[in-house]
Amino acid sequence: MKAITSEASELVTGYRLQNIYNLVSNKRSFLLKFAKPDSKVNIVVESGLKVYVSEFQRPTLPQPSGFVVKLRKHLKTKRLTRIYQLGDDRICVMEFNDGLYYLVFEFFSAGNIVLLDSDKIILSLFRLVDEHENNSKYAVGETYSTNIENFSSNEYSHEFTKEEVTQWVKEEIESVQKEKEKPNSSQKSIKVLSIHKLLFLRNSYLSSDLIQVYLTQNKLEGGKSCVSLLEDSSLLETAVTVLNEIEKFLHDLFYSGRKEISGYLISRKNPLYRKVEKKETEETSAENEEEKEEHDELEYVYDSFFTFNPIHKLGKDDVKVEIVQGYNKTLDKFFTVIESSKSTLKKQQQQINAEKRLQTVGNEQSEKISKLTKLQELNYRKGQLIMTY
Repeated sequence: MKAITSEASELVTGYRLQNIYNLVSNKRSFLLKFAKPDSKVNIVVESGLKVYVSEFQRPTLPQPSGFVVKLRKHLKTKRLTRIYQLGDDRICVMEFNDGLYYLVFEFFSAGNIVLLDSDKIILSLFRLVDEHENNSKYAVGETYSTNIENFSSNEYSHEFTKEEVTQWVKEEIESVQKEKEKPNSSQKSIKVLSIHKLLFLRNSYLSSDLIQVYLTQNKLEGGKSCVSLLEDSSLLETAVTVLNEIEKFLHDLFYSGRKEISGYLISRKNPLYRKVEKKETEETSAENEEEKEEHDELEYVYDSFFTFNPIHKLGKDDVKVEIVQGYNKTLDKFFTVIESSKSTLKKQQQQINAEKRLQTVGNEQSEKISKLTKLQELNYRKGQLIMTY
C-alpha cells in the first residue's frame, strides 16, 4: 500500500478529478479520471481489494450507480491535494481541495469507500456498516471514527534487539503452557510457533514473503521452532539481523527519494497449456496458426507480484519472474493481463473438457467393442463344439 500511494502521490497530486465511472468488470470496481492541461491519469479502484494508477483503457457502464452519482456531485472538478496511506493500516486516503473533501478507501474486512466532508462527516459510502463491538457505525451523517490525519510521513525505522526477540519467545512459551493447562486441551495440537511465524505475527506490517526471503538469504530455517532461538545464540543473532535488514530495506525503498519502485511479476506454467505443433500440409496451415495462437500465448499465467525479488519462489522450471519499472505499472499489468486472459483460459478449459468427454466416450465405445468381440469369439467356440459333437 505504501509503495502504491508514494508513487501515486508523485503522479496524480495537483490533478483535478475529471469524472468517475463504474467499470463493467464488477459492481465493486470504479475508474477515477484525473486531468490537467495536456496530461491525464486514471486510477482503478476495487473496493476492499486494489487501487492503482492505470495506463490501460477499461470499459465503463453507460449508466452510473447511485453511489457514483453522489461522488460526482461532490468531487467532480475538485483538485487532488494529497494521497497517502493511513499509518501502517490498509487504508488509502485522497484529500481534495486542501481538506474540503476526503475519499477514504478501506482494504480490510469486506472493504469500503467513504466520502467525508471537511469535518469528517460521512456524505456517502459504498457499503453500510452496523455498529459492533470493534466497529463503529458507518452511515450518512455519522462521524468517521478513524483519525485520517494520523498518517506516517516520517522516516522512523525501528531497530530490533536480542532482548526484544528473546522476550517474544518467552511470551510464546508462556502462552503455550497456559493453553496446555486448560481442561480438555489437546496436548499434541498445541505447539510453539516457528521462527518465521513468530517474526511475522510480532511484526504484522512486514510481509510474510519478505521475511521468508531474508531468512533464506541469511540461511536461517524459518520452519524451526522459535525455542531454538533461546538455545542457540547464533540463531538469535541471525533472527535479529533479518529483522533489521528488512527494516533497512523498507526504509530505503520508501524514503530514499526514488520516484519509481520496481515490481516483480511471478508467472507459473499454465496447466491448460498445450503446444500445437506445426503441420506439414499447406491446407491446414491457417487452422493450425489459429489453434497455435489460442494456446501458445498463455504458456505462462501471472500468479503474484512483489516489491522485492521473491527468491524463495524461484528455482523451478514452471516459474518465471519479470521486472517492471514502477509498482503501479506492475499492478496495472498484472490485473489487466489477468482480466484479458480470462476468455482465453475459459476457451482452453472448454477444449480440455471437450477432449476429456470425447476420450471418455471413446473409452466406453472401445470397452463395448471389446465385450462384443469376446462374446463373438465365445459364440464361435460354442458353434464349433455343437458342430463337432
